[in-house]
Amino acid sequence: MNKNDREFRFELLRPGQLIQERERCPLIFVPVAPLEYHGPHLPVGMDPINATFCAMETCKRIGKGVVYPTIHCGT
Repeated sequence: MNKNDREFRFELLRPGQLIQERERCPLIFVPVAPLEYHGPHLPVGMDPINATFCAMETCKRIGKGVVYPTIHCGT
């Protein structure tokens, strides 16, 4: 399987897959971003969308790690 075809999202991995990932490389990414208004041209969730995208792309590029669900903090 190509490293770019792997699933990196924690909530979509089965327990056995999580154990394999932990043994292979115990690396966790936790995206944290605020929900805030940037104007009428962007959705309120733009910061969490970007944080999640950055974590996913990093996992894809290095070919290891797991991305936890995004934590929304403050406003």
